[in-house]
Amino acid sequence: MLFLCQPAQASQSQQLVLLDSGNTAILGDLKRLTKTKQRFGTQEPTSVLSGRFLDAQQQLQRIELLIKIGQYDNARMQLREGSFKNLRMDLAFGQEMYRVVKPEAVRAIIDDTERLDVQLKRKELAADIKPTLEKMRSQLADLAQLLRDVGQ
Repeated sequence: MLFLCQPAQASQSQQLVLLDSGNTAILGDLKRLTKTKQRFGTQEPTSVLSGRFLDAQQQLQRIELLIKIGQYDNARMQLREGSFKNLRMDLAFGQEMYRVVKPEAVRAIIDDTERLDVQLKRKELAADIKPTLEKMRSQLADLAQLLRDVGQ
């Protein structure tokens, strides 16, 4: 006895849904690749992000020096220039693409950056600002090392 079985035929709308979900995933990947290429060019994103976090760490040293000489307004401007200018986007990118940057770490750095800005605006004493600077330096160093490790 021989049975001929025909494969179940999906309706045209079901096929379109399958096609659409497949295209959506591919389009999402293409968008991420384009976004990465726009932000980092041909360089490896992990090394670029790591370098930016180290640059932000050095910027904190400049901020500390500006505080010591009473240049609070210039110190605040440092939080809006250089590596700090795109810090939020870099943190979000590291979190989104590599899933090793924890949301709590991102939130802590952003909160500390905002706290530092308020301290500078109020022109608080250098001794009162120093713990915030040290904490931020440590956080940025940890992130830079983490991304270096991911890149290897």
